[in-house]
Amino acid sequence: MQESDPLLLPPDVESPGAAIAAKNQNYRLGVLFALLTACCTVGASASTKLAGKAAITPYTSNFTASVVGTLIMTILLLIQQQPFMPSFQRWQYWFFGYGVALWFFMWGGIRALHHMDLSSWQSMTSCLNQALIVIIAAAFLGEAIDMYTLGVVVRNAVVIVLISKPPCIFGGSGLSLGGLAFLFVQCMGASIGSAVQKHLCDYPTESLLFWGFLANVFYWLPPGVSPPQVRMPGLWPPTGIKPPDDMFFPWLFTLTASTFSACWFVFAGYGLKQMNAADFFLLLVPITLVLSCFVSITRFHENIDRLSALALAIIAFGFVLDHWWRSKSQEKR
Repeated sequence: MQESDPLLLPPDVESPGAAIAAKNQNYRLGVLFALLTACCTVGASASTKLAGKAAITPYTSNFTASVVGTLIMTILLLIQQQPFMPSFQRWQYWFFGYGVALWFFMWGGIRALHHMDLSSWQSMTSCLNQALIVIIAAAFLGEAIDMYTLGVVVRNAVVIVLISKPPCIFGGSGLSLGGLAFLFVQCMGASIGSAVQKHLCDYPTESLLFWGFLANVFYWLPPGVSPPQVRMPGLWPPTGIKPPDDMFFPWLFTLTASTFSACWFVFAGYGLKQMNAADFFLLLVPITLVLSCFVSITRFHENIDRLSALALAIIAFGFVLDHWWRSKSQEKR
């Protein structure tokens, strides 16, 4: 009998083996992976910001991250004796799409960090990513959006407005439109990549990550290495950054960020196996924000104004409300 093709499944039909995977979910284990993912998120963003201050270009940073990610996934696959190529049909299309989503996530992230401080970037990332995850999970994974989930999306929109401070509402300059545009690209890449991970949760996570990172090794070849005719100026604009004479610490920051990034995808992949995508990111948001604000204040000496503090308070209250709502829903079931 021919195996079902995941590409042909309608949105309201689960992929093969999804019912079995749901029975094996462990919420406490999902919480642990959410905590580890949050640590990797803050570690990677802080290291990337330090690398950017040390004049490391986006090409060098993301190329290094892709190489490190490919090596780590290769080691994990060999240790676990997992196959490099999955068994389902048309896996190349899914893996290619994941690699493209990963490219936009990496590109948008490092560009957005140049336009905003760490706490604002993390808060905006968490809320926008969460909202997009809910929408994409409903559109492509068939996960339901009830009135409460819709309220979460609206709440996140309020938080985004408070942090971005649009001049038409608050006056002043607010966050730059360029930074917001890069942030949207980053979150779209992360959301689509997470949807692909969730859809393929019955197959080894490391295999998906291996091919995603390997594709980005070629996507991120720095200028001067790949043929100029294959590069698109809009995606690889000139930076005008002159590398410093001493490259030890810049490279150290880049390698650290690369390691955190690779581990982020591993922990997020395992976390998405333990709970649905919307619940995982509902849990990931407050943990990441607390760690991000701590690092922003202590390491980068960045200020958190009143509107941003109000936004963080809304997120914190929302997390408590989300946890209560989820517990109540489980009791009813």
